[in-house]
Amino acid sequence: MISRFVIFGDSLLDKNNFCRISKFNSKVCPDGFFSNGPTAPYYLRDILETKYEKKISIENYAIGGALISDNNPARQFTKYSFPISRQIKDYAKKQSFSNNDLVIINGGCNNLFTTLVGDFPYLHPMLPFKITKDYFSQIEKLIELGAKNILYSTLPDITLAPFFNLKISKDKLIVKLLKKFFQHRVIQINKSIRGNHIKLKSKFDDCNLSLFDSFDFMRLLFENADEYGFTNINSACIHSLGGFDIKGQKQLDESLSIEHDPESSFFWDLVHPTTKVYKLVAQNWATLI
Repeated sequence: MISRFVIFGDSLLDKNNFCRISKFNSKVCPDGFFSNGPTAPYYLRDILETKYEKKISIENYAIGGALISDNNPARQFTKYSFPISRQIKDYAKKQSFSNNDLVIINGGCNNLFTTLVGDFPYLHPMLPFKITKDYFSQIEKLIELGAKNILYSTLPDITLAPFFNLKISKDKLIVKLLKKFFQHRVIQINKSIRGNHIKLKSKFDDCNLSLFDSFDFMRLLFENADEYGFTNINSACIHSLGGFDIKGQKQLDESLSIEHDPESSFFWDLVHPTTKVYKLVAQNWATLI
């Protein structure tokens, strides 16, 4: 029976770590979430507490902007967004895992997003395999530390986010090709993640390793938007990148307004889902535990 969640990852799982460490406050991140409300682990806790009739504690080390094993090169994140590898090391300095822990880990999206910074390293053909290798290296580290129950995910289709509808270039063809290229990268990474998941389950057959296919689930929600109550799947409720503009400058709260109803929208900001999406994700997670 699960009695504690231990969380490692990025802004899709962060609760107040980036805001606390960087002393960052923004209406885009109420209560420290990069959404308009709780993310999936907190809804999953509610589901399992009802199921087990027992309280579940949460230790959250996830930080917005985190890469898997490298520092984020974007200036607004470099000093604060500790990579997942460091998050795990910081945890390991204090404690190990018990059989009643559920470890939740995600990563990889920021590794792709930050390739838009600098020398266009996203053209490197081996990048998808490096991301997968780094990701599973951290998962194996968790197992070495005694984790028996681990939940991890494929990458969502980041090209469906409103960010990719911005006028990154005046040339529409360049934008179209860039979007298609990134989608191909995500598909490559996810294929590798699925393959590595099968190998890992065989190697560690005494562990409960669960893979959530966030790519397929996101596609499912988009294709059946009306059924799930989404009338807006293309536009962000608030025009922001987690409280920053596209140039990495902090946005003043008075310059931001909520332009769409979060209750019927998929995206809270230009890259992060609304809490409604996270609730649906948690319901799916619960079937895997």
